[in-house]
Amino acid sequence: MTPLAFLLLAACGPSDFDQAKTLPQVQALIADGKLQGREELLLRDLGLGADLAKSIAASPDSTSLKVLDLRGNGIGPHGAAALAESENLSGLEALYLPPGQSHIEGNRIGDEGAQALFASTALSSLEILDLSQNNLGPESPLALTKGGLPNLNQLILDSNALGDKGAAYLAGQGGRDMERLQLGWNGVGDLGAVALASGPLLTHARVLLLSSNEIGPAGAVALSSGPSLGELEALYLSGNKVDAAGEALLEKRFGKALKLDGGEMTVE
Repeated sequence: MTPLAFLLLAACGPSDFDQAKTLPQVQALIADGKLQGREELLLRDLGLGADLAKSIAASPDSTSLKVLDLRGNGIGPHGAAALAESENLSGLEALYLPPGQSHIEGNRIGDEGAQALFASTALSSLEILDLSQNNLGPESPLALTKGGLPNLNQLILDSNALGDKGAAYLAGQGGRDMERLQLGWNGVGDLGAVALASGPLLTHARVLLLSSNEIGPAGAVALSSGPSLGELEALYLSGNKVDAAGEALLEKRFGKALKLDGGEMTVE
């Protein structure tokens, strides 16, 4: 290849999103119609900020998207709000906003961004939402009471600060067919476990991850005897404060579904 040909090729930029590294490159691809008909868009670990989310949300070509993975981009609350308000994303089924491998601070959407997403009526098809490590506090889940995300059935909120109050707000959400809830590393204690075991949210749940929290004997009793959780296929409780008596009660109810060995599920 001649030097001139190389320079011309470089000037053209990447031909698809998996080669894009900068915001102008992504925006050029969007402007060039590369989103048309695309069902999955993975732009992981690029640190491109709120304008990345805004550019995707503003494009009419985003209507075909079903999976959007923006982990490790620091989109912040304004980027999250742009996604939450976009009618162009009404067909989106899965949204991933956790940390990346190099941009480990995540997307830093905070309570403001989370509340915008939880209250979203535009994201009417969304089933899977991953907001791990986004500085969420206990009040964030209250926004779910506004009727947003009507089809949400998998919610991943690991490594935030929801505590017992946040867990209780989630547990009280009726009218949702939640299949999977992850609240690992959130400071959830016995009160939160009681709420989750008795609230309507997890009546038909298959997976509940509560690893590395503050759940003790009282929480173990609640989880083993509460009216919810009857359909669980996996209950992750490693790294808590459950005693031997509590483990025995949990094993009696959940059998092989109980996971106490640290083998947490991962999210791709």
